[in-house]
Parts: sequence; structure tokens; C-alpha cells
Amino acid sequence: MVPRGEVGLIFAGLGVTANVFTNEIYTALIMVITYTTLLSPFWIKLYYRQYGHLIPEEEASVSNQHKRT
Repeated sequence: MVPRGEVGLIFAGLGVTANVFTNEIYTALIMVITYTTLLSPFWIKLYYRQYGHLIPEEEASVSNQHKRT
């Protein structure tokens, strides 16, 4: 799992243990954390496949440099 999702699950667990969240809110948080953690990388990839050609050349070269390191 993506580290961001793991941290979200940990904080949601702490919140429900400390009675900050009700069970309904905890369930909703788990669903949102799971949904955004698992689907966001695929949506980003699809987005850049479809619209990546619209990125100006300067930004694309900086983005490619970050991928190499």
C-alpha cells in the first residue's frame, strides 16, 4: 500500500480509539482512504497519457529529470 494510505489508516485508527470519531465516520474514512490510495495513481497515469502532450517543454524536461533520480 502507498505510505500515504498507511498513515491515513493509522490516524483513523487512533481517532476511533480515542473516541474522536464515531464508527460511522471511521467507516467513511476507511472507504475514502482506500479509494484515494488505490485509484489515484491509476487516474494520474491515465490523465498524463491523455493530456501529457499539453505540458510545456520546459516543465516536461524538469519532470523527466525528477523521474531519473
